[in-house]
Amino acid sequence: MATVEVKFYGCDTCPRKFDSSGSLKSLVLPARLYDKDGKKFVVTLEPVDLCQVCFDKFFELIDSKFATIEVGGGQRKIYTYLKEEGKENSDAQAKA
Repeated sequence: MATVEVKFYGCDTCPRKFDSSGSLKSLVLPARLYDKDGKKFVVTLEPVDLCQVCFDKFFELIDSKFATIEVGGGQRKIYTYLKEEGKENSDAQAKA
């Protein structure tokens, strides 16, 4: 009997599954990797795959605290300074 192998790709933050990896957005985020006892950790960068819904929610959260600029092609740049009350993103664009 023949077997069929089916691959599903999943979002790292929600239970959504997709039949192709093209439906996911890849980010590299700072992370803490803990040892098996959960006591010591190493700060590193880890790849994360997000569906479009989680990707949009992530940048909505980041944009509420930090300046983000759309740089084209669906990519965004995050600036590490906090937004100040009453300032527009045009200030952030001028610094870009």
